[in-house]
Amino acid sequence: MIGVYPFRFALGITALCLSGIAAQAQDPAAQLEEVKLLKVKALIDKGIRGNLYVNCDDVFILYVNGTKVMEGKWPATPEPRAFKFKPGDLLVARAGNVGGPFGFSMIFRSNSRKASFSTGTNDWYTFTPKSQKTWWETGPFDRLDKQPCSATAVPFKVAIEEQSEMICKTAIWGDLRQSTVYLVKQVTYDDLMEK
Repeated sequence: MIGVYPFRFALGITALCLSGIAAQAQDPAAQLEEVKLLKVKALIDKGIRGNLYVNCDDVFILYVNGTKVMEGKWPATPEPRAFKFKPGDLLVARAGNVGGPFGFSMIFRSNSRKASFSTGTNDWYTFTPKSQKTWWETGPFDRLDKQPCSATAVPFKVAIEEQSEMICKTAIWGDLRQSTVYLVKQVTYDDLMEK
């Protein structure tokens, strides 16, 4: 009889835990939250419209999904470009420096002003292109041999912060010893979620 009591106690705890999980699964508030999240995801899958602000010291070309969308040369700051991003979109930039300070900065701000993303060292990478003639053709992002970007301390990102009325995490560069770098970022759901 002594051996049976712990077994019944363990079964009681297991039943209590399972009933708690079942109750949580049936919780209307949790179900409502899940439905809201699925609706937001479906909306983001259609694309989020906004403006793209880019600046570079000294020159840049930016492609999105293999199509050239912007280019610029310091000290001019290009006009913002209306754009629609979806999760999985691939931004690929070539940035060049002809002397002095250097850095590449970019901000996307949604039309609602509630979603945005910018250059940063946590989700932008540098890579070596397979071909200099078609450097923007990277192939699948998850197969790309990429390295983390470096932050640069140049203040020119202020120009696009003023244009966009948003904060740019940081200006970035690849290998700080290189005068030309190739940068890449894949857009995520988190980038396009309202904050």
